[in-house]
Amino acid sequence: MKLKYQFNDGGRFLAGYSGGVGDCVVRALSIATGSSYSNMYEFVNRTARCFESHSKVKSSNAYGIYSDSVKGIMKILGLKWIAKKNNGMLAIPSKGTYIVSLIGHVCAVVDGTIHDTHNTIDPINLTLAQGYWKVK
Repeated sequence: MKLKYQFNDGGRFLAGYSGGVGDCVVRALSIATGSSYSNMYEFVNRTARCFESHSKVKSSNAYGIYSDSVKGIMKILGLKWIAKKNNGMLAIPSKGTYIVSLIGHVCAVVDGTIHDTHNTIDPINLTLAQGYWKVK
């Protein structure tokens, strides 16, 4: 399935944030769950640190959230993980809301449309994708 793309910052600009940062987890969760960017920003920042007692450098919305923390956050939110089943391309259903896990990035996909600040999914990325969380 060829995915469409729509620019969507998840409410970041309206919440008063500017500049480029590693907040893809916050943006994707805000878009996929319908939560405000500000609420999700605080939740992700607070929750991510619970999974990182071993690390000297902690996750943050400004610099990125480590994969163990992302997995923990998604589990707390009750999202179902769908792993890629083979070495081929990740098949994302055309209906529903998902958060796709790429290498070093996540983005929201809603009814076959990528919602992100840039078009992050192309055929190469889909072969490298690890899977997705089903939201709705």
